[in-house]
Amino acid sequence: MKPEKTSFQVQVGTRTFRVVLRDGLLYLDDEAYQYSLEPVSEHYYLLLLNGRSVPVFLEPSSNGVLRLTVGGRRADVRVQNEKDQLLNVLGSPNGKPEKTCEVRAPMSGLVHSVAVKPGEVVEAGDGLVVLEAMKMENELRAPVGGIVKRINIREGDTVSKNDLLIELESAT
Repeated sequence: MKPEKTSFQVQVGTRTFRVVLRDGLLYLDDEAYQYSLEPVSEHYYLLLLNGRSVPVFLEPSSNGVLRLTVGGRRADVRVQNEKDQLLNVLGSPNGKPEKTCEVRAPMSGLVHSVAVKPGEVVEAGDGLVVLEAMKMENELRAPVGGIVKRINIREGDTVSKNDLLIELESAT
């Protein structure tokens, strides 16, 4: 049986960390820690890290950013799983927002639904399209905040990998 593995990219300010949860261990940039995370109440957790107890307060903020307080130190963090990272890179050339941002199909599939209309204002992380591929629904999200400039697909359309789905006029 293959071990369970979950991977995240965590950005705190200008620093980015790779966090992997595997075989009951937490790897922070390849350094392993024994851990457990127990919920105490809404937004409040107790983190046991290498035998040391650390209080953690975690609350959602805006634009996919979380406000994290660990051991009395507060920081705003952005957490992306592997799928979010991949979709951000594929949805925006070079993974960097431009004045016009193109959201392209990361895989071939069937357009299950379109959640936006031309002229609509969206924030980074808002759902745009649900694409069905290999019997799974994949939600494509806005890589940047802005205005929906053009929609090139409709519900029921079949798309190929890299097809241009939606164009956004970036607010950045």
